[in-house]
Amino acid sequence: GEGGEGGEGGSTSPAAPPSAPSLPRCPARLLEEARAIAERRKRERATPPPGPKEPSREAASRWPAGPYARAGAVGLAAAALALCALLGPSEAGAPSPPATERSALVGRPLAPWPRQGSGWLPGLGAARMLASVHIVLGHLYQSQRLVPSGRDYLCSWGFSWVPFFFMLAGLVLTHARLSSSKQPDSAAGFVAKRAATIYPLYSAGLAAALLLRVGQGRQLPEWYELAAQSFLVQSWHPALPERTVQVHCWFLSALLAFWLAFGPACRLLGRTVTSLERACALLLLCSSLPWLAVAFPACLGGDPEWYRAHRTGASGTSLDLAVAFLKFHPLCYLHVFVYGMCLARTRQLALAADAARGESGSAPLRRLVAAAASHGASVGLTGLLLLFSLPALRPVGFKLSARLSVLLPLQGLLLFGLCTSHAAPASALPPDPLARLCSRAPDRSLGEVAYAQYVVHMLVIAAWPTPRLGLVDLALFFLLLLPLSYLCARLITRPAAQLWVRLSGPARAAAPFAVAALLCAAAQLDASVRQRPWAAGRGASPPPACPPPGPPPPPGPSLARDGPGGG
Repeated sequence: GEGGEGGEGGSTSPAAPPSAPSLPRCPARLLEEARAIAERRKRERATPPPGPKEPSREAASRWPAGPYARAGAVGLAAAALALCALLGPSEAGAPSPPATERSALVGRPLAPWPRQGSGWLPGLGAARMLASVHIVLGHLYQSQRLVPSGRDYLCSWGFSWVPFFFMLAGLVLTHARLSSSKQPDSAAGFVAKRAATIYPLYSAGLAAALLLRVGQGRQLPEWYELAAQSFLVQSWHPALPERTVQVHCWFLSALLAFWLAFGPACRLLGRTVTSLERACALLLLCSSLPWLAVAFPACLGGDPEWYRAHRTGASGTSLDLAVAFLKFHPLCYLHVFVYGMCLARTRQLALAADAARGESGSAPLRRLVAAAASHGASVGLTGLLLLFSLPALRPVGFKLSARLSVLLPLQGLLLFGLCTSHAAPASALPPDPLARLCSRAPDRSLGEVAYAQYVVHMLVIAAWPTPRLGLVDLALFFLLLLPLSYLCARLITRPAAQLWVRLSGPARAAAPFAVAALLCAAAQLDASVRQRPWAAGRGASPPPACPPPGPPPPPGPSLARDGPGGG
């Protein structure tokens, strides 16, 4: 899970009085299961262990810590940096925005909105990179790889940036559709174009994760779980996503569902959201939906942190399935994607109001949108940093409510300010320094590196030699991860995307089947090898070709399945 569903029992609430109305059967059963599991785990924690715990097989398989491990990490990072230098400098930054015009919103000069045919949105590459780095820190915290320090609380919020990428995808795709005069692609063609930039590196990450598991002596997932990952549908069923490799890539599986529904959703948005008033009303509605995760348990008189009774990888109870559904299913993040689409529509409507010299829409609302565009990036980031630093500001049930995006207004303000600050009307306040700084970054290069870092960072965490990372080890970790991400983007993502576009439709459709066949064959081979008696013993050798006469030896104990970590 996201560091909060790992088995900590929450406090139970007092029982309802006899006069209270009876609870619905399904929600009441979930709360009863949560209370029972929490009480059992409290008793387990109160019982002292019988003796010292032996190191796990996974911990024993890690490389030895020490100066040699650090020297090896530095050497790998230096080699990666040298290879990056040989590949040449990255592309230049984005072009400068158009010339200055006059705004009818406030009647002052402005650094204008880009023209409707322009597809350039500045500053998003830097936002992708910063969010990706915080996600990496969050996974390091969840896997208990960080040396305890005062920065732990800040790192623990890394999971909250995953919905930000859903919102970012909705904004970028809608902006591109609204800015284009070409005929939209079919659903299959649209998905094929989007998959060209993500699927090659994603499938390479799956293969690397399987090899790493085999090298560490860990059992592979079942064949059907790997098949679901090959077709990017693992998040569509709550029993699958936590039992796969590269668990954190469930995000791409949910994104596939949004791609399939994007065409009809964009047409519906264009027909219904026709004014700034309607756009702001839809933004308000999407922002209020995540609070149902807080209000629903409160209305039933249950524990707001009922999800803590869930263990990562468990799917035996209705509570486990409910938590996994809320954590991973695309339906639970549809409002976040729609929020991003509505931000793009709001941007287009503000452009139309500016072109109409303020004749459409209410003046206070237009000034509010202009202020959000002018200074939203700094205000949104400041609010997020305060929330990530002060435990007193933490929302109720934050491990689930923040995952479902109760932070949507602040993250939306940051995103809207980054992509429209250069187009905002000038005011008495100076231009937003954060948006100005982010707009100078090379958007495409940073975006590709951020995605590659998101895919490969769990592999680097699993293979990192030291069990805990202090400040020096953390610097070495990113010194290796960032060049490796750049190399993956330069050597895998770009060439594979160009090849993908040149392939025919049947050849592209056959790629997931080929990946599924390879992964399922590896899972079946691993299962058949582990069923042999000599494979169950640690360090045992296979039996001789001609065994001596006599009764066969009894089989060894079976290996327990390793539960995957949270993503």
